[in-house]
Amino acid sequence: MLYDVPKPTEALLITGGMIARKPDNPYRVVIGGGAWSVPVLHRVQRFHIGANTVNIAVRAQSKQNVDVDVEASVVFSVTADKNSVVEAANRFLGVDTGQIVSTAQDIFSGETRAMIGQLTVEEMISDRTALASQVLSNAEPRMLRFGWQIDSFQINSISDPNGYIQALSAPELARVQRERAVAEAQRDAEIAEEQQKSERRKSDFQRETDTKVAENTKEIAAAKAEANAAGPRAEAEAQEQVIAAQAALARRRAETDREVAEEQARLAESQATLREQELVSEVIKPAEAEAERTRINAEAKAAALRTEAEAVASHNGVILDKQVVDQLPEIFSAMAEGLTGANLTMVGEGQDLTKLLGQFAAVIPNLRETAAGSRGGEVAATE
Repeated sequence: MLYDVPKPTEALLITGGMIARKPDNPYRVVIGGGAWSVPVLHRVQRFHIGANTVNIAVRAQSKQNVDVDVEASVVFSVTADKNSVVEAANRFLGVDTGQIVSTAQDIFSGETRAMIGQLTVEEMISDRTALASQVLSNAEPRMLRFGWQIDSFQINSISDPNGYIQALSAPELARVQRERAVAEAQRDAEIAEEQQKSERRKSDFQRETDTKVAENTKEIAAAKAEANAAGPRAEAEAQEQVIAAQAALARRRAETDREVAEEQARLAESQATLREQELVSEVIKPAEAEAERTRINAEAKAAALRTEAEAVASHNGVILDKQVVDQLPEIFSAMAEGLTGANLTMVGEGQDLTKLLGQFAAVIPNLRETAAGSRGGEVAATE
Protein backbone atom coordinates (compact mmCIF):
# COMPACT_ATOMS: atom_id res chain seq x y z
CA MET A 1 0.00 0.00 0.00
CA LEU A 2 1.00 3.55 -0.65
CA TYR A 3 0.22 6.71 1.29
CA ASP A 4 0.03 9.89 -0.82
CA VAL A 5 -0.15 13.47 0.45
CA PRO A 6 -1.11 16.32 -1.94
CA LYS A 7 0.48 19.79 -2.05
CA PRO A 8 -1.48 22.77 -0.68
CA THR A 9 -2.41 23.70 -4.31
CA GLU A 10 -3.33 20.13 -5.27
CA ALA A 11 -6.11 17.65 -4.76
CA LEU A 12 -5.74 13.86 -4.96
CA LEU A 13 -8.14 12.14 -7.34
CA ILE A 14 -8.29 8.37 -6.63
CA THR A 15 -10.16 6.07 -8.99
CA GLY A 16 -10.71 2.30 -9.01
CA GLY A 17 -11.05 -0.01 -6.06
CA MET A 18 -13.80 -2.39 -4.94
CA ILE A 19 -16.43 0.33 -4.52
CA ALA A 20 -18.56 1.15 -7.54
CA ARG A 21 -18.90 4.87 -8.37
CA LYS A 22 -21.28 6.95 -10.52
CA PRO A 23 -20.10 8.19 -13.91
CA ASP A 24 -20.58 11.85 -12.90
CA ASN A 25 -18.54 11.32 -9.73
CA PRO A 26 -15.85 8.72 -10.43
CA TYR A 27 -13.26 10.14 -7.99
CA ARG A 28 -12.43 9.85 -4.36
CA VAL A 29 -11.24 13.43 -3.70
CA VAL A 30 -8.63 14.14 -1.02
CA ILE A 31 -7.90 17.81 -0.15
CA GLY A 32 -5.54 18.91 2.62
CA GLY A 33 -4.74 15.39 3.83
CA GLY A 34 -3.39 12.02 2.78
CA ALA A 35 -4.85 8.73 1.52
CA TRP A 36 -3.87 5.05 1.27
CA SER A 37 -3.96 3.37 -2.11
CA VAL A 38 -3.18 -0.02 -3.59
CA PRO A 39 -1.09 0.27 -6.75
CA VAL A 40 -2.98 -2.42 -8.62
CA LEU A 41 -6.48 -1.53 -7.47
CA HIS A 42 -6.27 2.27 -7.37
CA ARG A 43 -5.08 5.07 -9.56
CA VAL A 44 -3.97 8.29 -7.89
CA GLN A 45 -3.86 11.56 -9.90
CA ARG A 46 -2.89 15.01 -8.77
CA PHE A 47 -5.07 17.93 -9.89
CA HIS A 48 -4.01 21.59 -9.66
CA ILE A 49 -6.54 23.70 -7.76
CA GLY A 50 -4.28 26.77 -7.15
CA ALA A 51 -4.60 30.27 -8.60
CA ASN A 52 -4.34 31.09 -12.29
CA THR A 53 -3.89 34.56 -13.81
CA VAL A 54 -5.39 35.66 -17.09
CA ASN A 55 -4.79 38.98 -18.90
CA ILE A 56 -7.59 40.27 -21.12
CA ALA A 57 -7.39 42.86 -23.91
CA VAL A 58 -10.78 43.63 -25.48
CA ARG A 59 -11.85 46.09 -28.19
CA ALA A 60 -15.58 46.70 -28.39
CA GLN A 61 -18.07 49.41 -29.22
CA SER A 62 -19.69 51.37 -26.49
CA LYS A 63 -23.32 52.30 -26.26
CA GLN A 64 -22.47 55.31 -28.50
CA ASN A 65 -20.80 53.07 -31.11
CA VAL A 66 -17.37 54.34 -30.11
CA ASP A 67 -14.56 51.82 -30.27
CA VAL A 68 -13.10 51.32 -26.82
CA ASP A 69 -10.05 49.27 -25.78
CA VAL A 70 -10.25 47.70 -22.32
CA GLU A 71 -7.42 45.85 -20.60
CA ALA A 72 -8.10 43.76 -17.47
CA SER A 73 -6.63 40.95 -15.39
CA VAL A 74 -8.35 38.01 -13.75
CA VAL A 75 -7.18 35.69 -10.99
CA PHE A 76 -9.21 32.53 -10.45
CA SER A 77 -8.82 29.08 -8.86
CA VAL A 78 -10.74 25.83 -8.28
CA THR A 79 -13.08 26.06 -5.33
CA ALA A 80 -11.70 23.88 -2.51
CA ASP A 81 -14.67 21.55 -2.09
CA LYS A 82 -15.20 18.05 -3.51
CA ASN A 83 -18.06 18.95 -5.88
CA SER A 84 -16.15 21.87 -7.45
CA VAL A 85 -13.01 19.75 -7.76
CA VAL A 86 -15.04 17.00 -9.49
CA GLU A 87 -16.64 19.59 -11.85
CA ALA A 88 -13.25 21.01 -12.78
CA ALA A 89 -11.61 17.59 -13.03
CA ASN A 90 -14.35 16.26 -15.33
CA ARG A 91 -13.48 19.07 -17.77
CA PHE A 92 -9.79 19.79 -17.28
CA LEU A 93 -8.05 16.74 -15.71
CA GLY A 94 -5.10 15.95 -17.93
CA VAL A 95 -5.69 19.13 -20.00
CA ASP A 96 -2.85 21.57 -20.66
CA THR A 97 -2.81 24.70 -18.49
CA GLY A 98 -2.90 26.91 -21.57
CA GLN A 99 -6.29 25.53 -22.52
CA ILE A 100 -7.60 26.26 -19.01
CA VAL A 101 -6.37 29.85 -19.27
CA SER A 102 -7.83 30.22 -22.75
CA THR A 103 -11.25 29.04 -21.50
CA ALA A 104 -11.27 31.59 -18.67
CA GLN A 105 -10.07 34.27 -21.07
CA ASP A 106 -12.94 33.59 -23.42
CA ILE A 107 -15.46 33.83 -20.61
CA PHE A 108 -14.21 37.19 -19.37
CA SER A 109 -13.63 38.64 -22.82
CA GLY A 110 -17.21 37.88 -23.82
CA GLU A 111 -18.68 39.32 -20.65
CA THR A 112 -16.50 42.43 -20.91
CA ARG A 113 -17.56 43.07 -24.50
CA ALA A 114 -21.17 42.65 -23.49
CA MET A 115 -20.82 45.19 -20.68
CA ILE A 116 -18.94 47.70 -22.89
CA GLY A 117 -21.86 47.67 -25.33
CA GLN A 118 -24.27 48.55 -22.52
CA LEU A 119 -22.32 51.56 -21.20
CA THR A 120 -21.23 54.91 -22.55
CA VAL A 121 -17.61 55.92 -22.62
CA GLU A 122 -18.29 58.54 -20.01
CA GLU A 123 -19.85 55.93 -17.69
CA MET A 124 -16.94 53.56 -18.13
CA ILE A 125 -14.39 56.30 -17.50
CA SER A 126 -16.20 57.82 -14.58
CA ASP A 127 -16.93 54.51 -12.82
CA ARG A 128 -14.56 51.68 -13.57
CA THR A 129 -15.69 49.84 -10.44
CA ALA A 130 -19.20 49.58 -11.81
CA LEU A 131 -17.87 48.07 -15.04
CA ALA A 132 -15.79 45.51 -13.14
CA SER A 133 -18.65 44.66 -10.83
CA GLN A 134 -21.05 44.04 -13.72
CA VAL A 135 -18.50 41.86 -15.53
CA LEU A 136 -18.01 39.78 -12.37
CA SER A 137 -21.74 39.40 -11.87
CA ASN A 138 -22.18 38.05 -15.39
CA ALA A 139 -19.06 35.85 -15.47
CA GLU A 140 -19.35 34.29 -12.03
CA PRO A 141 -22.16 31.81 -12.83
CA ARG A 142 -20.32 30.56 -15.87
CA MET A 143 -17.11 30.17 -13.87
CA LEU A 144 -18.95 28.21 -11.18
CA ARG A 145 -20.11 25.69 -13.77
CA PHE A 146 -16.45 24.90 -14.33
CA GLY A 147 -15.82 24.62 -10.59
CA TRP A 148 -13.92 27.90 -10.53
CA GLN A 149 -14.09 30.84 -8.19
CA ILE A 150 -13.03 34.39 -9.12
CA ASP A 151 -10.38 35.70 -6.75
CA SER A 152 -9.82 39.07 -8.44
CA PHE A 153 -10.94 41.08 -11.50
CA GLN A 154 -9.26 44.42 -12.19
CA ILE A 155 -9.82 46.95 -15.04
CA ASN A 156 -6.32 48.13 -15.90
CA SER A 157 -6.97 50.71 -18.60
CA ILE A 158 -9.67 52.16 -20.88
CA SER A 159 -8.68 53.84 -24.13
CA ASP A 160 -9.91 54.43 -27.69
CA PRO A 161 -8.07 54.51 -31.00
CA ASN A 162 -9.93 57.60 -32.34
CA GLY A 163 -9.17 60.11 -29.59
CA TYR A 164 -12.72 60.22 -28.30
CA ILE A 165 -11.66 59.98 -24.72
CA GLN A 166 -9.07 62.66 -25.29
CA ALA A 167 -11.73 64.89 -26.85
CA LEU A 168 -13.93 64.23 -23.86
CA SER A 169 -11.14 65.24 -21.61
CA ALA A 170 -10.29 68.40 -23.60
CA PRO A 171 -12.81 70.66 -21.81
CA GLU A 172 -11.80 69.25 -18.52
CA LEU A 173 -8.21 69.63 -19.49
CA ALA A 174 -8.89 73.21 -20.55
CA ARG A 175 -10.68 73.87 -17.28
CA VAL A 176 -7.89 72.27 -15.37
CA GLN A 177 -5.33 74.20 -17.36
CA ARG A 178 -7.30 77.40 -16.84
CA GLU A 179 -7.59 76.78 -13.16
CA ARG A 180 -3.97 75.89 -13.08
CA ALA A 181 -3.09 79.12 -14.89
CA VAL A 182 -5.27 81.08 -12.48
CA ALA A 183 -3.70 79.30 -9.59
CA GLU A 184 -0.25 79.96 -11.00
CA ALA A 185 -1.08 83.62 -11.57
CA GLN A 186 -2.48 83.90 -8.09
CA ARG A 187 0.55 82.15 -6.78
CA ASP A 188 2.80 84.50 -8.77
CA ALA A 189 0.88 87.47 -7.43
CA GLU A 190 1.16 86.19 -3.91
CA ILE A 191 4.84 85.55 -4.49
CA ALA A 192 5.29 89.04 -5.88
CA GLU A 193 3.35 90.48 -2.97
CA GLU A 194 5.45 88.56 -0.51
CA GLN A 195 8.58 89.70 -2.32
CA GLN A 196 7.39 93.33 -2.17
CA LYS A 197 6.59 92.90 1.51
CA SER A 198 10.01 91.41 2.00
CA GLU A 199 11.60 94.31 0.11
CA ARG A 200 9.65 96.82 2.22
CA ARG A 201 10.62 95.05 5.40
CA LYS A 202 14.20 94.97 4.17
CA SER A 203 14.03 98.69 3.34
CA ASP A 204 12.51 99.52 6.73
CA PHE A 205 15.13 97.45 8.45
CA GLN A 206 17.87 99.12 6.41
CA ARG A 207 16.49 102.57 7.29
CA GLU A 208 16.38 101.66 10.97
CA THR A 209 19.88 100.25 10.69
CA ASP A 210 21.19 103.40 8.99
CA THR A 211 19.51 105.59 11.59
CA LYS A 212 20.95 103.54 14.40
CA VAL A 213 24.39 103.59 12.77
CA ALA A 214 24.19 107.38 12.41
CA GLU A 215 23.18 107.75 16.06
CA ASN A 216 25.97 105.45 17.14
CA THR A 217 28.45 107.37 14.97
CA LYS A 218 27.30 110.65 16.49
CA GLU A 219 27.58 109.26 20.00
CA ILE A 220 31.01 107.84 19.24
CA ALA A 221 32.18 111.18 17.83
CA ALA A 222 30.84 113.03 20.88
CA ALA A 223 32.52 110.51 23.16
CA LYS A 224 35.80 110.92 21.29
CA ALA A 225 35.56 114.74 21.48
CA GLU A 226 34.82 114.55 25.18
CA ALA A 227 37.69 112.13 25.64
CA ASN A 228 40.05 114.44 23.68
CA ALA A 229 38.93 117.44 25.73
CA ALA A 230 39.20 115.54 28.97
CA GLY A 231 42.64 114.23 28.05
CA PRO A 232 44.80 117.12 29.36
CA ARG A 233 42.59 117.59 32.42
CA ALA A 234 42.75 113.89 33.18
CA GLU A 235 46.51 113.93 32.62
CA ALA A 236 46.90 116.89 35.00
CA GLU A 237 44.72 115.21 37.60
CA ALA A 238 46.73 112.05 37.20
CA GLN A 239 49.97 114.05 37.57
CA GLU A 240 48.62 115.69 40.73
CA GLN A 241 47.70 112.31 42.07
CA VAL A 242 51.20 111.03 41.30
CA ILE A 243 52.80 114.03 43.03
CA ALA A 244 50.53 113.65 46.03
CA ALA A 245 51.35 109.97 46.19
CA GLN A 246 55.08 110.72 45.98
CA ALA A 247 54.78 113.35 48.75
CA ALA A 248 52.87 110.93 50.94
CA LEU A 249 55.51 108.30 50.27
CA ALA A 250 58.28 110.77 51.17
CA ARG A 251 56.46 111.66 54.42
CA ARG A 252 56.06 108.01 55.27
CA ARG A 253 59.75 107.42 54.54
CA ALA A 254 60.76 110.44 56.74
CA GLU A 255 58.55 109.22 59.56
CA THR A 256 60.04 105.77 59.16
CA ASP A 257 63.61 107.17 59.22
CA ARG A 258 62.81 109.24 62.33
CA GLU A 259 61.31 106.24 64.04
CA VAL A 260 64.37 104.19 63.09
CA ALA A 261 66.73 106.92 64.45
CA GLU A 262 64.76 107.14 67.70
CA GLU A 263 64.81 103.42 68.04
CA GLN A 264 68.58 103.37 67.40
CA ALA A 265 69.08 106.13 70.00
CA ARG A 266 67.04 104.17 72.53
CA LEU A 267 69.07 101.11 71.69
CA ALA A 268 72.39 103.00 72.13
CA GLU A 269 71.19 104.41 75.43
CA SER A 270 70.18 100.97 76.56
CA GLN A 271 73.55 99.59 75.48
CA ALA A 272 75.39 102.43 77.36
CA THR A 273 73.35 101.78 80.48
CA LEU A 274 74.05 98.12 80.20
CA ARG A 275 77.76 98.77 79.72
CA GLU A 276 77.78 101.10 82.71
CA GLN A 277 76.16 98.43 84.79
CA GLU A 278 78.69 95.92 83.51
CA LEU A 279 81.60 98.29 84.47
CA VAL A 280 80.13 98.86 87.88
CA SER A 281 79.72 95.14 88.32
CA GLU A 282 83.10 94.17 86.88
CA VAL A 283 85.43 97.03 88.13
CA ILE A 284 83.95 99.45 90.64
CA LYS A 285 82.12 96.98 92.79
CA PRO A 286 85.10 94.61 93.12
CA ALA A 287 87.37 97.60 93.93
CA GLU A 288 84.96 98.93 96.53
CA ALA A 289 84.64 95.45 97.94
CA GLU A 290 88.44 95.09 98.16
CA ALA A 291 88.79 98.51 99.79
CA GLU A 292 86.07 97.66 102.24
CA ARG A 293 87.73 94.35 103.00
CA THR A 294 91.10 96.07 103.55
CA ARG A 295 89.47 98.64 105.81
CA ILE A 296 87.71 95.97 107.77
CA ASN A 297 90.92 93.96 108.10
CA ALA A 298 92.80 97.03 109.30
CA GLU A 299 90.09 97.88 111.77
CA ALA A 300 90.08 94.30 112.94
CA LYS A 301 93.83 94.28 113.47
CA ALA A 302 93.70 97.56 115.32
CA ALA A 303 90.89 96.29 117.48
CA ALA A 304 92.86 93.13 118.12
CA LEU A 305 95.88 95.09 119.18
CA ARG A 306 93.79 97.26 121.46
CA THR A 307 92.13 94.22 122.91
CA GLU A 308 95.47 92.51 123.40
CA ALA A 309 96.94 95.53 125.13
CA GLU A 310 93.93 95.83 127.35
CA ALA A 311 94.09 92.16 128.13
CA VAL A 312 97.75 92.32 129.01
CA ALA A 313 97.13 95.24 131.23
CA SER A 314 94.05 93.80 132.94
CA HIS A 315 94.87 90.08 133.23
CA ASN A 316 98.53 90.30 134.23
CA GLY A 317 100.16 88.29 131.64
CA VAL A 318 97.45 85.93 130.43
CA ILE A 319 98.23 86.89 126.95
CA LEU A 320 101.89 86.41 127.55
CA ASP A 321 101.25 82.95 128.89
CA LYS A 322 99.25 82.20 125.86
CA GLN A 323 102.00 83.47 123.62
CA VAL A 324 104.58 81.45 125.54
CA VAL A 325 102.40 78.40 125.32
CA ASP A 326 101.91 79.04 121.66
CA GLN A 327 105.66 79.22 121.26
CA LEU A 328 106.44 76.08 123.27
CA PRO A 329 106.60 73.83 120.22
CA GLU A 330 109.25 76.06 118.78
CA ILE A 331 111.07 76.15 122.13
CA PHE A 332 110.97 72.40 122.45
CA SER A 333 112.06 72.03 118.84
CA ALA A 334 115.06 74.31 119.59
CA MET A 335 115.82 72.35 122.72
CA ALA A 336 115.67 69.11 120.80
CA GLU A 337 118.05 70.43 118.23
CA GLY A 338 120.40 71.57 121.03
CA LEU A 339 120.31 68.25 122.74
CA THR A 340 120.87 66.36 119.53
CA GLY A 341 124.07 64.37 119.96
CA ALA A 342 124.29 65.25 123.70
CA ASN A 343 124.91 62.44 126.13
CA LEU A 344 122.39 63.15 128.92
CA THR A 345 121.87 60.90 131.88
CA MET A 346 118.87 61.30 134.10
CA VAL A 347 119.97 60.50 137.77
CA GLY A 348 117.72 59.92 140.74
CA GLU A 349 114.02 59.56 141.17
CA GLY A 350 111.84 61.65 139.06
CA GLN A 351 114.63 62.64 136.81
CA ASP A 352 112.50 62.21 133.72
CA LEU A 353 111.05 64.43 131.03
CA THR A 354 107.94 65.21 133.02
CA LYS A 355 109.93 66.60 135.84
CA LEU A 356 111.94 68.57 133.42
CA LEU A 357 108.84 70.09 131.95
CA GLY A 358 107.66 70.96 135.40
CA GLN A 359 110.80 72.82 135.96
CA PHE A 360 110.22 74.72 132.76
CA ALA A 361 106.78 75.60 133.92
CA ALA A 362 108.22 77.04 137.13
CA VAL A 363 110.40 79.24 135.04
CA ILE A 364 107.46 80.63 133.03
CA PRO A 365 106.27 83.11 135.77
CA ASN A 366 109.69 84.62 135.84
CA LEU A 367 109.53 84.95 132.10
CA ARG A 368 106.10 86.59 132.41
CA GLU A 369 107.37 89.18 134.82
CA THR A 370 110.28 89.89 132.61
CA ALA A 371 108.01 90.21 129.60
CA ALA A 372 105.58 92.36 131.59
CA GLY A 373 108.28 94.65 132.67
CA SER A 374 109.48 95.06 129.21
CA ARG A 375 105.90 95.46 127.95
CA GLY A 376 105.21 98.12 130.52
CA GLY A 377 108.26 99.97 129.47
CA GLU A 378 107.11 99.80 125.82
CA VAL A 379 103.70 101.07 126.75
CA ALA A 380 105.14 103.86 128.78
CA ALA A 381 107.45 104.76 126.01
CA THR A 382 104.57 104.68 123.62
CA GLU A 383 102.51 106.96 125.78
